[in-house]
Amino acid sequence: MELAGTESGFIAGALAVVLLGAILSVLSSPMDAFTKLAYVLYDMGLVGLSFGLLSEAIEGNKSDATRAALAIAGALVLLALRL
Repeated sequence: MELAGTESGFIAGALAVVLLGAILSVLSSPMDAFTKLAYVLYDMGLVGLSFGLLSEAIEGNKSDATRAALAIAGALVLLALRL
């Protein structure tokens, strides 16, 4: 028996841990408050975009090539968190 939407739940959980690590990294760095807020908003936007791409890649009804492209795009967006 499989629960509907479980794949997106796992993706959301993994990305939440990534986002928490990115936010803690930003908050512990020596910057002013406005710059920290900008970095946190940037991280949240990237994780949200990555979640959309990865969940569509897993649960979408698209061709295999399109799903692979979405998964690669989602992974590349996550790499932008480290820039």
